[in-house]
Amino acid sequence: MQNISLPRLYATMRWYLSLHARRLLLSAAGVCLFVLVSKLPVLRVPHDDFGSADTLFHTFLSLLGIYMVTCGALIASDVPDPRRRMQLFLLPASRLEKFLCRYADLLLAEPFALVAGLIAGDVLQMLLCAVVGVPVVSLTLSSMVSTLPAIPLFADWKTAAMVTSVIFLNSFFLLAGTLFRRHAWIKSCLLLFVTFLSATIAVWMIVKLVLDAVYGEGNYSLVMINSNWTGAALSAVCILLAVFNYWAAFRVYSRMQAVNATWHNF
Repeated sequence: MQNISLPRLYATMRWYLSLHARRLLLSAAGVCLFVLVSKLPVLRVPHDDFGSADTLFHTFLSLLGIYMVTCGALIASDVPDPRRRMQLFLLPASRLEKFLCRYADLLLAEPFALVAGLIAGDVLQMLLCAVVGVPVVSLTLSSMVSTLPAIPLFADWKTAAMVTSVIFLNSFFLLAGTLFRRHAWIKSCLLLFVTFLSATIAVWMIVKLVLDAVYGEGNYSLVMINSNWTGAALSAVCILLAVFNYWAAFRVYSRMQAVNATWHNF
């Protein structure tokens, strides 16, 4: 079976969406209800409505960003039913197609449902404000106009380093998600903390040992160089690590058993 076939990929994605249709609808309904509930105090006590709308939009944007970075941790636990996992195992699709569809369901379908819920709640709250007679302010349009143009994607190497670091974190959580089944998100966060702390201590000790051997202990000072070269180097390292993490996540995922899908059951 070839790795990618668009009709087969489309059919597999439809299966995933039908499997998680209830979860997606609940997510959209929850965001819509939250927007309406947050609007109720404004209907009774007038205040800076644009300020509250802007705060709500930025809060939603921050939470959505956190989810999109860490959602890969759920890739091995988003199908908890053994019968469903067996159906997934028997689907007429390649391992790569199953992996891509499962990851796209987490990375794209869930955020799309959340944004759809925000837009629906925004429309309903504007209609509610028009009926009650208070000033109508759009949560999405007014805040997007003021926020999105201020995001300097790849304006310089520092920004590029930040974006590639986010991509690396996403790949790290995806790889960690293939290693854990229960409480995967919490374990992935703990693994990230331990890995980052251990790598920082190891790099610091190696640099200190080298500099002590060359210049003598205490005869030097360390200064963080903040330039385009450091940004480019950090971007290159993050890209290489992200590529490795995505590759390793696919290799581990493709060797999981259907029923007992954990990392030690290759």
